[in-house]
Amino acid sequence: MPRPWIKIEPAIVQHPKTRQLAKLWGCHSYHVVGFLVALWGYCLEYQEDGNVDGLPPDVLDEFAAPCLNGAHQSVRDALQEVGFVDAGGRLHDWDEYTGELIERRRRDRERKRLARRSGRQESTQAVRRTERGHGADGRRTSRRRVEQSRVETTPPTPSSPAPRATWLTPYFDAWVAKYGGKPAAGALARYLKPLHGERGSEKVLTHWRNYLASTEARFASPARFAATFGSWAEPGASGKPDPSDPLPGESPDEYLGRQTGGAYRV
Repeated sequence: MPRPWIKIEPAIVQHPKTRQLAKLWGCHSYHVVGFLVALWGYCLEYQEDGNVDGLPPDVLDEFAAPCLNGAHQSVRDALQEVGFVDAGGRLHDWDEYTGELIERRRRDRERKRLARRSGRQESTQAVRRTERGHGADGRRTSRRRVEQSRVETTPPTPSSPAPRATWLTPYFDAWVAKYGGKPAAGALARYLKPLHGERGSEKVLTHWRNYLASTEARFASPARFAATFGSWAEPGASGKPDPSDPLPGESPDEYLGRQTGGAYRV
C-alpha cells in the first residue's frame, strides 16, 4: 500500500514565511523546512483536521528543537506570527493541500466498513440457512432434521476403534502385556522389520517374548534386541544360538568383526 504524500512547493525554502521563521529562531531556512515537513506529516497521520492546538503538548517543541537557538517565543505563537498557523490554531491552507487525500481516506474507510458489514451479513445468513435445513445454494435439505433428531435423542456411546492389525501387532501386544505401557511403534518397526522379513515371524516373535521376559522395562530397547538377536533362547531349551546371530551384549562392530574374521574395522 503506497504511503500518503503532501504537496510541497519548491519555493518553500525561500518563502517569506520560512525566512521570517528562520530569523525568529536563529536558524537556517533548511531547518525550518525540515520542521514543517515533520509537522505536516504528523498531522496527516494523527491530526487530520490540521489543528495544532489538538496536538500533544510536546510535539511542536520536539519537532522544532533543532531549529531553536535561544528563542523565547513559543513554537505555537511563532507559527501564527509568520502565518503558517491561522488564528484558530489550524495549519494555513490545510484543506487545499491535503483535502483530496483525506477525503479519499474517508471513502476508503467507508468502503471497507460496508464490505465488512456485508460479509458479516452473508455469514449470518448462511448460518441461518443451515440452521433451517438449507444448503449453501439455498435448497432445502430433507435429511438434516432426521439427523439432528437422532443426535439429540440418542445418547453418545464412547468408542475407541481398535488399531488396524499389522505384522507389528503381536510385537506391540507382547510389550504391552509385559510392561503395561505402549512402546514407540516407529522404533519397533525400524528394528524389527528387517528381522521379521529375514528370519520369519515365528522365530523373531519367540525371541522377542523371551527378550521381554528377561529384561527390565527400563533396559528394554528394540535396538538392543536387534543387535543381540539369536541369543534369547527359550528358558530351558537346549541347542545353541544361530552362529549368524550376535552374541549377548555384543555390539554391532564386534558382531561384524567376528563374522568377517577380524577384517572389519571402524
